[in-house]
Amino acid sequence: MVFLTVQTMNGLHSGRINVVSVLELLKLPDTGYNPRGRRLARNKSLSKKRLAFPLMVKSLTQEASIGISQASVVDSDEKLKDRVAFIHESIGTAAIVEQYIDGGVRRTN
Repeated sequence: MVFLTVQTMNGLHSGRINVVSVLELLKLPDTGYNPRGRRLARNKSLSKKRLAFPLMVKSLTQEASIGISQASVVDSDEKLKDRVAFIHESIGTAAIVEQYIDGGVRRTN
């Protein structure tokens, strides 16, 4: 296992991606993101994009709709803050915020 602590290589911050790429090619495990994850994290326009309301707030790790209710769909910064706090305090996990997509309710006869 390689504990990757490289911050720069020859003065370039992108050198870390090259080191990780070589480790991946050699099939050596390391302690950080893979090269694709590092590239994504460096792209501020993708990693920092603000989502538009309405948003869905849910537990990052729970399944089976635990913690999801009508209040999970938020339409303001204040409701977003309150719902994230609810997930942290009531469910005890990190929260994830996603763009809400209205799927409607399908009923069968």
